[in-house]
Amino acid sequence: MKLGNISVREDDTGRSIAFFCKDPSVGVTKELIDAMISWSKRHNSCDLRVCLHQSIEDRFHQMIILLHGGIYRRPHKEIRQESCHIIQGKMMLFLFTSVGKVSRRIIVDNTNTIVYRIGADQWHVSVPITPIVIFHEAKTGPFAGHETKFAPWAPTSQKDGLKYIQGLLEERGT
Repeated sequence: MKLGNISVREDDTGRSIAFFCKDPSVGVTKELIDAMISWSKRHNSCDLRVCLHQSIEDRFHQMIILLHGGIYRRPHKEIRQESCHIIQGKMMLFLFTSVGKVSRRIIVDNTNTIVYRIGADQWHVSVPITPIVIFHEAKTGPFAGHETKFAPWAPTSQKDGLKYIQGLLEERGT
């Protein structure tokens, strides 16, 4: 199948829909971003990612991620560092201490902090401030789901999670 300007294969086995590139050399174009937005709208405004790598086994992972606002994503940490580079929209990146206290709030957008690197074993969560946010995420692979740990101090339900995130945003006045 084609998504924008690239050939992809769809994978629905993860937490969000993923599209893996079939070609090892790909460019991210406005056509691809528009196709991601359009595909998401046609599929119940779901989150999605386009994996520029070809397999979860690849040693380097780069993804173009589309997230919608108003959906709770539980704070988590991974054993690997990662970086995010904003493409469209605005998000608040929260970093937490080991007991769940906010240690840093970073607005990631096209005007101030456009790239942010998250250290290994750092509790964090990205929260869209605009209706959608699209960013480039990069980290080493291969992917191993058991390496992602969800914060034991964070709510597990969507309803409680949304209240929790809203409280975090209000603390900042966002």
